[in-house]
Amino acid sequence: GIPTDSVTQIVNMMYPKKYAGVSEEVLRRAADYGTMVHEKIEAFINNRSAEDEFELTMLGINYPLLETKYELEVLEVEQMVAYIDDIPLYVGRFDLLANVGKERTLLDIKTTSKCDKETLSWQLSMYATAYEQMNDVSIEKLACLWFPKKAKGELIYIDRIKKDEMLERIKEVLGI
Repeated sequence: GIPTDSVTQIVNMMYPKKYAGVSEEVLRRAADYGTMVHEKIEAFINNRSAEDEFELTMLGINYPLLETKYELEVLEVEQMVAYIDDIPLYVGRFDLLANVGKERTLLDIKTTSKCDKETLSWQLSMYATAYEQMNDVSIEKLACLWFPKKAKGELIYIDRIKKDEMLERIKEVLGI
């Protein structure tokens, strides 16, 4: 019952001009494409069907190959998290938690034309910190599965922001 900002809202407050100059129509189309790619990857993860793999292939999304290459073992998909610091500080929903090789890794799926490591660092650091608080486990790595249009996808590791620095900046942005 307590209004709480989302990870996305906080990142947007940190970077308010990130999409300045981009038309609403272009942003809408990009969001629709990103949502569709997320749904297709999630369907493949959940069903492991040849049909789902074929759909990804037809879109030029090489997720199954990345899964094999990086020994990706998906543990959780689209999970809600909340970070509590006396009050709920933020909430969000991350894309994937997986073992990449042998390391527990929080992953975000992006379809943007450029991989923005700076905002991803904030986003994934917030999700990881909340997940760790809720589950009393450590997230060892942060990464992005990046699938820009007309290019092969890749796994890109993202730097983690130190917890104290992150919480201080969030409180500053939220005026707490």
